[in-house]
Amino acid sequence: MNANWAILTPSVSRLLNPRILTSLETLVLGGEPVTCPDWNMWKDHVRGINAYGPAECCVVCCALSDDQSSETGVIGKSIASVSWVVDPDNHNKLAPMGSIGELLVEGPILARGYLDDAEKTAAAFIEDPAWLLQGGGGHPGRHGRLYKTGDLVRYNADGNLIYVGRKDSQVKIRGQRVELGEIEHHVRECMPEAQQTAVEVIFPGGEKSSATLAAFLQLDNKRIEALRGHQPADNGLPVQMLFLVEIDKQMVDRVPNYMLPSVYFALPQLPMTTSGKTDRKRLREIGASFSVQQLADMRALCQGPKRQPSTEAERAMQQLWAGVLNIAENSIGMDDTFFHLGGDSIAAMKLVGHARKAGLELTVAKVFQYPRLGDLASLRNPHTRTKIKDIAAFSLLGPDADVDRVREDVAISCNVDACLVEDIYPCSPLQESLLSLTSKRAGDYIMQSVLELRADVDESAFRAAWKLVVWSTSVLRTRIVQHQKLGVLQAVLAEDIVWVVAGGLDEYLEQDKSTSMELGEPLARYALIEEPSRGKRWFVWTLHHALYDGWTLPLILDAVQKAYNNVGQTTQPNFNGFIQYLGHQDPGATAKYWQDSLADCEATMFPPLPSKVQQPVADAMVEHQCPPLPTTSSDITTSTLVRAAWSIVTASYTSSDDVVFGATVTGRNAPVAGIEAMMGPTIATVPVRVRVAGDQTVSSFLEAIQRQATEMIPFEQTGLHCIAKMGPDARHACGFQTLLVVQPTNDVLTESKLLGTWNEQSGLQNFTTYGLMVQCTLAAQEVQIMASFDTQVIEHWRVEKIMGQFSFVMQQLARAAPDCTVADIDRLTPEDQQELWNLNSDVPSAVDRCINDIITEQADAQPNAPAVCAWDGEMTYHELDDYSTRLAGHLVQVGVEPEDVVPFCFEKSMWTIVAMLAVLKAGGAFAPLDPDHPRSRHEEIFKQTQAKVVLTSAQHASRWNESRLPTIIVSQASMQRLSNGTDATLPAGLASNTAYIMFTSGSTGIPKGVVLEHRAISSSCRSHGKALAFGPDIRALQFASYNFDASIVEIFTTLLFGGCVCIPSESHRRDNLAQAINSMNADWALLTPSVAQLLDPKILPSLKTLVLGGEQVTSADWDMWKG
Repeated sequence: MNANWAILTPSVSRLLNPRILTSLETLVLGGEPVTCPDWNMWKDHVRGINAYGPAECCVVCCALSDDQSSETGVIGKSIASVSWVVDPDNHNKLAPMGSIGELLVEGPILARGYLDDAEKTAAAFIEDPAWLLQGGGGHPGRHGRLYKTGDLVRYNADGNLIYVGRKDSQVKIRGQRVELGEIEHHVRECMPEAQQTAVEVIFPGGEKSSATLAAFLQLDNKRIEALRGHQPADNGLPVQMLFLVEIDKQMVDRVPNYMLPSVYFALPQLPMTTSGKTDRKRLREIGASFSVQQLADMRALCQGPKRQPSTEAERAMQQLWAGVLNIAENSIGMDDTFFHLGGDSIAAMKLVGHARKAGLELTVAKVFQYPRLGDLASLRNPHTRTKIKDIAAFSLLGPDADVDRVREDVAISCNVDACLVEDIYPCSPLQESLLSLTSKRAGDYIMQSVLELRADVDESAFRAAWKLVVWSTSVLRTRIVQHQKLGVLQAVLAEDIVWVVAGGLDEYLEQDKSTSMELGEPLARYALIEEPSRGKRWFVWTLHHALYDGWTLPLILDAVQKAYNNVGQTTQPNFNGFIQYLGHQDPGATAKYWQDSLADCEATMFPPLPSKVQQPVADAMVEHQCPPLPTTSSDITTSTLVRAAWSIVTASYTSSDDVVFGATVTGRNAPVAGIEAMMGPTIATVPVRVRVAGDQTVSSFLEAIQRQATEMIPFEQTGLHCIAKMGPDARHACGFQTLLVVQPTNDVLTESKLLGTWNEQSGLQNFTTYGLMVQCTLAAQEVQIMASFDTQVIEHWRVEKIMGQFSFVMQQLARAAPDCTVADIDRLTPEDQQELWNLNSDVPSAVDRCINDIITEQADAQPNAPAVCAWDGEMTYHELDDYSTRLAGHLVQVGVEPEDVVPFCFEKSMWTIVAMLAVLKAGGAFAPLDPDHPRSRHEEIFKQTQAKVVLTSAQHASRWNESRLPTIIVSQASMQRLSNGTDATLPAGLASNTAYIMFTSGSTGIPKGVVLEHRAISSSCRSHGKALAFGPDIRALQFASYNFDASIVEIFTTLLFGGCVCIPSESHRRDNLAQAINSMNADWALLTPSVAQLLDPKILPSLKTLVLGGEQVTSADWDMWKG
């Protein structure tokens, strides 16, 4: 056949070996998401193309070549249409650039609708949304009809669309709504050796009450054996059940507890449907073949002996779990979690009821917060608050501390005499975490500031001023140590400044950066640098963030300036007063506050952290100046506006109304005497959880956020590492990747000229360990935004967009009318609107012609060119035109009229092409029937289409004997009987006539017919053919099932461009696709990534172009085939 073009699902493409497909030049993957491994497999062998398009948009509405991008999920730009991205919950609002929304398609390629189903048609095909009528960005509005695809996408920097998932792939598991595609993404990253991954909700034993999340992995047999290890074989079962502890450990850091698969199933090959897609129904059936007890028994065998309860409380809890989950008591161990054993929110409610009957106090929130048996059984009542006492040196170590011994230990750690240790007290959670971070990555959280001294500054007086301030400020003489018994402590030493004098600024700065600040070492350094040749002097101050914060810094510098000018110093409150306050926090009240605040947290972290990034490092910065905010009489603070605006922006990017981000608070609202003048780091980082409800008024939304900030004050010093230990919801919330910092203007370093000019400062932006840090500096009614971020986590262009949207939302919140709701706040900036309209200003014009007329023109232009190369024969364009015209005349004679639907049912054959063209020439519309489908489904389609006749092959002719529907066999013999032609006049078709109806599975089980007109197929084929590398020399593999709309591309686009359709037999298609491609010399193919992964590019020398579609395409899919 010498096929050189093929369109396959990724699932089918994985079956092929590219090395033996010598003729294949182009491979199109579609119908499923295309992954990185799919492209990797083919990249050195063919031209690869990722194609996207639902049946309602005539096969292909977006495409992307592998030389444009190999990023996972990218589906490219529009073809013969324009693409709009709207709010997933409201198609009347455009989504901001870069945020996730539902894809809407506008243009001439749209289907007419669903056959005889006005309700479904009206729901999926909308007309004239307000934003389209209004226009934007200088472009006039227009009338338009759009199809709601149900697919979630977002734009990238190049204007290409990235496929995210299906709106309807969200399922509810363990009482929580989850996106299966998101879990699949994380499983793929944690298990990269899996050739294919699918996550499904299964019902073990068919019990609807025991919904369980299961991951299915396609692995080779060696890998399955290696993973199985000592786990027992599943004799006689089609899969190997696995409990992968290492993957679970990785997944726990990525997703909430309720999104963790309870079981993994490994298969050498995931089942596929006849259209080449992953057969998810079969996967669910596999999962249902195991009972709940089988899963529990297998888990117990895999995990080995379990730690059994040892107390009455633990045994009682084990018995309760066993009764609720309907599993044996001895299969439940102390380290098991309620949800991994199959529990959900309903089961949790049952557990609480049973517990109360047994006299145990338990709540559903506690079950979610403490899902491990041992933790849940050991809950105790919180202890009470202690009274704050006057502070004395060493008193904060506690009454039981051996002060002299501790003082000696600390002195040894600091390498000083014990008599120099003035005081010792615990560190704050912030100080402890900052030193820990510095120990992991040297240089983090260390400020290096340079002051260029004025020529008239007296060096002796300058040194004396610093000496005075250091001696009066205990925090500047503080070191931090690790004590064997008391943990991390800070010690105040009676030591003077050790000045460093050097002769070269650049050399000193490099040397200073390489000098550590570790436990027991000084955390402040002072240096004077002089370069006489340049006539300049500098003061370099190096300070660890564990000793200061943004509030402290200006206080210290102001004190130095006053000391230099001999202005009297006021007594500063010691930092140990703040530490005493922390020591008297009520642990019980603190735990209750955070557990209640973060209970049932479903937030998706933004920006998501790629697997390749273990620890983000800010390497880029974006600044944005907000326009002045209006002056109002409201009590709402600017800080509240900032938090509220960021909550709304984050919600639009995560498509979730549950939002979590980190916030740095000053800590100066704590009830500590003199805290406003205290020198020391009182800042804290807290998780902020906001529910963004669209129907809430802006005023009540702002009031709620401000009230939340106030209520959080007593608990904001808890520390992230402590909050994260308060249950799985808290741990998930503390995994945020955005840190929001709101601070007042600090002009001390930039505007103070008395002693000189501060040339350089390592600010907070260099300290971030989050994917994105947003600093908002408040001055009067203005907000200056500075975003620091890791470009491996989030792209530069996207941060620029987000900051503009952030500012835009903030402005609207500040000006909102009393009745304005959160849903009324527009996320789409004028700049975004301009860009969207620039992309979509012109709708491609329709090709108002019948597709069969265009193919007839090809037959007239090249009658002897090969049109069909099939396993059962070959045809030139003249022969194809002649045969189809004869059959069309016969159809007219038997009563087929324009708009009549003619179903057909064929195995793979050249006569199928004749039948399809004949129906079109007769004025009718064809409707493919799958031979593998039951007769009842065919009968339903006959009923819906009011069919007068069915076209088929001799092999299937007897299937509908009982239906009394006339059957016409299309074959060589039947064509011979029509050899003299007919006297019937063929009707002149209209572009508005129906060309075909593609039936898909309806939600009610009744087939749903998508009606496509001639203008849609002609417009689509003309445009996508150019994008998919079609031409007169193309030899396109006809792989797709006829009831899969990819077959329209393989057949009609090929013929429209004058190419040859290569049709393998059904057995070769399923069992030896590579041989079929090579024998037909096919150079173009469209496959799903699943199919493409089964092929070896090295043995497919003819294949030049590979189009991937139908599944998500990843960069690994690209890499496999490109080149």
